[in-house]
Amino acid sequence: MDARVAVASLGLLVLFCPSAALGQSMPVTAKERITDEIVQNGKVITGGHTREGVWFRNSAGSVLAQWTTIDGKPAVGQMARARLADNEHGVHYQLDYTEHQAYIDSVPKTTITGNGRTRAQNALGQGSVEGIACTWFPVYQVGSDGVSSLVGRHCFSEEYELDLKEDSTLTYPIKGQPAWIKHLVIEKYDIQIGQEPDPKLFDIKANFTVRPDPKE
Repeated sequence: MDARVAVASLGLLVLFCPSAALGQSMPVTAKERITDEIVQNGKVITGGHTREGVWFRNSAGSVLAQWTTIDGKPAVGQMARARLADNEHGVHYQLDYTEHQAYIDSVPKTTITGNGRTRAQNALGQGSVEGIACTWFPVYQVGSDGVSSLVGRHCFSEEYELDLKEDSTLTYPIKGQPAWIKHLVIEKYDIQIGQEPDPKLFDIKANFTVRPDPKE
């Protein structure tokens, strides 16, 4: 499961970024890495985990991401699934390559977008990831009470409409126990701008049987 989807089950994670253009997009192929550590009561209870995978965006704006390794070992089971945001049809999927099933996903990535004015007001400075210029914007966590709190920042390339890196520290209250504190870093690397991914990767009907969301 994508780390952002996992976060959503405990507390909504919200990114502030400029509005993305609909329709035609700059194609991108890249790799993506997530590292995380969970601390409770000052002690690391889960730490040093690293997930790596591939990330593709085609000219239609659809995005396919798949974890390939966890702590250097091949991803299996649920973690080996890919997630596909079909921009042409407005549908999100989880893809099971073992059973060739495509599950309609009811929990898409959630963002808050802004126009030029709010973009300038919320920018936290300029940055660069693998030589690509980007602007740092805040990341918020929304609690069960609906109150949002600043938990980190992410660097967004306005030129390519591409999120390049995120660094957040999230808090998850646990009834009767000290809260979990999760430090999360998400970053893209080996980024190839303008490289069109293989169209077969996005052909759901040819490669999968579409099923309802397995959580329903």
